[in-house]
Amino acid sequence: MKTVTIKYPGLIGERELSFSAPENWAELTPKQYLEVIRYMLGEISPDTIFFRLYPIPKKLVAQFDGYYMYKLGELLSFLSDDRIEMDHFILPSLKISLIESYPAPAPKLADVSLQQFMSADTYFSYYSIKQEDHFLSLFVASLYKPTDEKFAAISGNDRLINLPINASKLSALPRHQLFAVFLNWSFIKIWLGRIFPYMFPPSSPSAGPTGLPKPKGPDWLTLFDNFVGDHIADMQAYQAMPCMDAFRIINRKIKENSK
Repeated sequence: MKTVTIKYPGLIGERELSFSAPENWAELTPKQYLEVIRYMLGEISPDTIFFRLYPIPKKLVAQFDGYYMYKLGELLSFLSDDRIEMDHFILPSLKISLIESYPAPAPKLADVSLQQFMSADTYFSYYSIKQEDHFLSLFVASLYKPTDEKFAAISGNDRLINLPINASKLSALPRHQLFAVFLNWSFIKIWLGRIFPYMFPPSSPSAGPTGLPKPKGPDWLTLFDNFVGDHIADMQAYQAMPCMDAFRIINRKIKENSK
């Protein structure tokens, strides 16, 4: 975080306002992150982003000249960095109604199964290519879900996820909330690309919207079939395996086969 001090004329002498400003994506609060997403989507104008992000009175921002606005704009320079690594979701939950919320996965995907990850990443790719909102809702529903719903039923007490119903509920949320999860996932994929470079290799520089490399997604159907191999009877156990454990095994196998 960066400490910012603004000096401006008051009724009697000079006044001073100090506050902490985030210097990267990871330092944004959930509220600030959503405001940034709205700004990126064009839902709020550039001249309103400053008093939405920082504790600067709206009337004071309106009085700033070009120099002050330029200096405030410099505080947002980190938004152009889309190569940031992130191992967690900025939004802790998505509120469906007054009494219902869907929590985010745990940091470092600690509670995400392989099947859940494959579902989320598949819909992430679909939305990236087709830009159709129902794929965005299905993507978010693959991550933010009721805690008692599972992607693979191992025991008789496990309740399978109802993805279409959950996606329908999430689709009623403002679009910027869903897109916030989409962008967050791209940061998580970059983090995974560093840890598991053989599973998540970066694609060509032209793939990203700003010309920066993006990790390309695996062919999940082929990858999962190769991972399970002849152990078809244990398929549900493989689906329910923690994704990070599965990635360590798969990444090692790809690395060994590439020699």
